[in-house]
Amino acid sequence: MRPLFGACSLPLLRAGLAEVGGLMKTPLQVLFVYGSLDRAEILVAELRRGGYQPEYVCAGDRNDLGSVIGWPWDVIISDTVMSGITLRDVQASLAMRKSPPPLIVVTGSPAMECAVEAMRQGAFDYLPWDGRSRLNEVVNSALEYSSRVQHQAREHKFLRFTQFSIEQAAEAVFWIDSLGRFFYVNDAAGRMLGYAPRELRIMSLFDIDHALKRSDWPEVWERLRREQSFVAESQLLASGGRLIPVEVVFNMLVLDGEEYTTAYVRDITKRIRVQNALSSEENRYRSLFHNSPISLWEEDLSDVKAFFDELRERGVEDFHEHFGANVEDLLECVRRVKIIDVNQATLDMLDAQSKDELFGGLDKVFTEDSLRVARDEFALLANGGHRYAGELDHMTLTGRIIRVAVHFNVAPEDRKTLGRVVVSLIDISERRHMERELERARDELEQRVDERTLELGESNRQLKKEISDREQVELQLRDSERRHRMIIDTMPVLIHAHDQNGDFVFWNRESERVLGYSAQDVVNTPNFKSKLYPDPEYRAQVVRMHGTPFVDMETDVVTASGEVRTIKWSTVQYASPEPGWESWETGIDVTRAKKSEMRIHTLTHELMRAQESERQRIALDLHDNVAQNLSSLKISSETLFDGVSGVSSELRKRAGELSRNLQGCIAAVRNLSYDLRPSGLDQLGLVKSLDQFCRELSGGREMEIVLSSAGMDNLEPDSDIEINLYRLAQEALRNAARHSGAQTVLVKLVASSPHILMRVEDDGNGFDIPKRKTEAVDERRMGLQSMEERAKLLDGEFSITSVPGKGTRIFVKVPYKEKRRG
Repeated sequence: MRPLFGACSLPLLRAGLAEVGGLMKTPLQVLFVYGSLDRAEILVAELRRGGYQPEYVCAGDRNDLGSVIGWPWDVIISDTVMSGITLRDVQASLAMRKSPPPLIVVTGSPAMECAVEAMRQGAFDYLPWDGRSRLNEVVNSALEYSSRVQHQAREHKFLRFTQFSIEQAAEAVFWIDSLGRFFYVNDAAGRMLGYAPRELRIMSLFDIDHALKRSDWPEVWERLRREQSFVAESQLLASGGRLIPVEVVFNMLVLDGEEYTTAYVRDITKRIRVQNALSSEENRYRSLFHNSPISLWEEDLSDVKAFFDELRERGVEDFHEHFGANVEDLLECVRRVKIIDVNQATLDMLDAQSKDELFGGLDKVFTEDSLRVARDEFALLANGGHRYAGELDHMTLTGRIIRVAVHFNVAPEDRKTLGRVVVSLIDISERRHMERELERARDELEQRVDERTLELGESNRQLKKEISDREQVELQLRDSERRHRMIIDTMPVLIHAHDQNGDFVFWNRESERVLGYSAQDVVNTPNFKSKLYPDPEYRAQVVRMHGTPFVDMETDVVTASGEVRTIKWSTVQYASPEPGWESWETGIDVTRAKKSEMRIHTLTHELMRAQESERQRIALDLHDNVAQNLSSLKISSETLFDGVSGVSSELRKRAGELSRNLQGCIAAVRNLSYDLRPSGLDQLGLVKSLDQFCRELSGGREMEIVLSSAGMDNLEPDSDIEINLYRLAQEALRNAARHSGAQTVLVKLVASSPHILMRVEDDGNGFDIPKRKTEAVDERRMGLQSMEERAKLLDGEFSITSVPGKGTRIFVKVPYKEKRRG
């Protein structure tokens, strides 16, 4: 039989609510499975009487049933037996659906066992045909049942999704009852604490959180009731006794009338480590800031940056020119500077007892020169610059004028806002004083060279050339020194910190630049000193010196490129307050200065050697030529009238006076020759030449000179040592003869391997050494300074002690060198 369709045929149109007889009807989509449309319409009429507005289809065979069974019907009403289709076929089609609608069997068939079997197979209800008046009641029950089943399915699905989300969550989840017991934990909780979930489920919150007492739990529970949710931090005890810092989010949960709480627990170990690391870095920065030997100012220039923007909106482009023409805007920038902090070195440099005293007296510190530097600084910052270096005069709170080098470099993270700028100040007053002293010393040296050049005359041209070369070297040295000073002015010093094992824990950028090793390579690398000092013996000596505080200790350091550099170190602070820092130190690269010092030493040595050589040549010329010529002239004057008669007595008297004058000239020339170069030094040696000089000097004076020697007989010192020791003794003895008024002078020469020692002592008047040195400088006499320089040229030591009324003692110690042969 072909299916019979009723009022609604496929496709169905949803009618919604329809008003019939003045009542609101409930729409109902119904699939009738009957062989007769009449029966379906009878049941439709019954449904309408019950308040429904049916939309229906009547399927009468298997094919049509298959085409409409998939529609979302509210209910299916079927007979037990139709033509070509059975109730079992209907149930089989419904079984293929995920959420089938309820099936109601309304039949007049005598095969009641089929209807009973249908109920067993899942039909919702059964009505005989003559009991169809109960159809609306059964439909109502079926719809309620269907709604309840769908709701339960949705709840089951939601619970499965929720359980899956909790089980797969990365955070630990605990469900806790009002007594603090766990009735659910997820796998993440077990992994975090090292327990199996089944082990945790028989535990309580108090077993893993020892900081939480049972007596405090009611208060926590009341807070949960009141706030419904809150966050707390604690430490949970893991398996094995390890404490894990955690953040816990508590939420109140009411389930089946019972109160519970869900606790979402997150391990915050890494966060705490990061916080501790940030705190440690801040402490290190503060330690470096406050303990730095350089004056440091931490300033906030964000308001100044805002003022720059205001000026830019007013059309200012050239800030340097603007600040020069509008001093009030420059002063506004100064007023907007906020000084956050200064270190102890700043207070010391400006003679302030406290920061309050300094901040209250800043108007005394700044001078007219400060505005010039402020103009340059603010113009640079306004134009986007971030690095500045310059010099200016400051006045301390006690009224002293000091010259300082100012430097800052804005960190990349602060360049946008200028919220923090660290400015360093270095007192260079002493350096300026030393520069002036150096210039004065150079002037004196040049004057001495000019005087010596004039004395030696034309015959000293070679020496002039050497002096010219030396002046050129000095110019190059001054250029090198100026470049070196520029580097020192614009760059910080090397700063290192060590732990208790002597390993580096801090290594600044200047250290990276000078030594070539990055901080990443150096810091926390055990025994890194073996790279800086490859020689084990030298390294052990450096480590011993590092064991105590020190100032200006020089060491030779091997850089990353293999170059050896000389660094002058000073302990900044021993027993540093920074945790893990045993001590820290600053260093200055003095390699170039050391090389320059050696060059000056060498040139001065060569100058004196050239002087002695020229003196020897002049002495020989005076002795061999001038003295001989004068002697010949004297003989000629004495024999001038031999064989001549008639010569008056007056002429013979004048000839005799001329002969006596010539004899005086000969003696003067020979004395001058002897003073320039003792003739017996090369033949007789140092001891005998000194003995001869002592006898000659003491002759005719009421002063006794006693010379003694020990260990000198078989020595043949280098000629430089002989002549310089001779000159030192000569100068000392002449000074004693001229000024001391001494009765006795003792001269001692002792060979004490590997040195030669010389002492000159007198019992004369003595003198004030500092005063004498000052007078010598004012009078441009070199006496004591010349003697000290001669000793240094021999790599030796020179010392003098004198007390007015108690005589003078001079001590010289030089290393012994064998006389060169050939």
